[in-house]
Amino acid sequence: FLWSGNTLLHEWEVGEEGKRKLRERAGEKADYLLKIEEKADQKARADAVKGSVPPNGLITWVFQDDFIPRAKLTEEDAYSIISDYLGTPVEAYDEEGKKVWERGLDIYGRVKTSLKDKFGRTTDLVGEDGFIPFRYQGQYEDVETGLYYNRFRYYDPEIGQYTQQDPIGLAGGNPTIYGYVRDPNIWIDPWGLIEVFRNLRPDEIISEGLSARVPGRGMSVAGHIMNGTKHNGSQFISTTTDINVAMKWNNSGQTMVRFDTEDVIPDILGNKSIVDVSNPTNARNVGLGGRSYSNAVSSKEVLIEGKVPADKIEKVSCIR
Repeated sequence: FLWSGNTLLHEWEVGEEGKRKLRERAGEKADYLLKIEEKADQKARADAVKGSVPPNGLITWVFQDDFIPRAKLTEEDAYSIISDYLGTPVEAYDEEGKKVWERGLDIYGRVKTSLKDKFGRTTDLVGEDGFIPFRYQGQYEDVETGLYYNRFRYYDPEIGQYTQQDPIGLAGGNPTIYGYVRDPNIWIDPWGLIEVFRNLRPDEIISEGLSARVPGRGMSVAGHIMNGTKHNGSQFISTTTDINVAMKWNNSGQTMVRFDTEDVIPDILGNKSIVDVSNPTNARNVGLGGRSYSNAVSSKEVLIEGKVPADKIEKVSCIR
């Protein structure tokens, strides 16, 4: 419930695993299907309306195998959604190619009141805020409250805080439990740079650079985490963001190295990707669960697809 004094402004129901199920306001009732990370739910949605007249105002969001919305389908039109490099929707176009919506977010996720064009000129916003309710990846704006739904809790962009405690408590790395990033001005990764550590296998030689055992194999992230060292390897190189984790698994005489993911180049097949599953949010976003999820998060793992040049690798001394 959301109250203003003695007035009930908003009411919703939360189902299993923290998923919002129902929204009601004057004259309206809307059901939500928000477990979009599972394809089974997409089928359930289709089955729910099969053989019946779709309800008024039905909106279908089109996703691929990620959390980035690609299109919005309504009874009146179909809209293409353009997202930035982070997966944040920034523009939408109708079937005739007309821009119908444009937005930008500040570092705390607040919707900007104006934008800049490529020449630095101030431009007006296009369309209504709620036309595309997705904000930073994993956030869905509740237009009645202005809060961003984040599956397990809500985020208030106006104060830069969550309205519920972190479900994993202090393990989330933020002592306030309700906190967002401590300082978004400096806690950012503009170049995709993450410093990572790795204990080398006997056959890995620094002077030759680092490459995966089987470039292009196509093993899933979960498959690599559970079986990457078996079955002749995969297209990924396992690393960790935490030197203490690397120290824990470092055998006597084994070489430990570190490098920045910024320096990774494409492998022999031209593939390059950095899959950061070192924290609960990222691990869930790529679909990890069960043991693969717990293994990735506890090891603070980052998977590298590509090649690390020899001159970008630094040997780390292991003091026991």
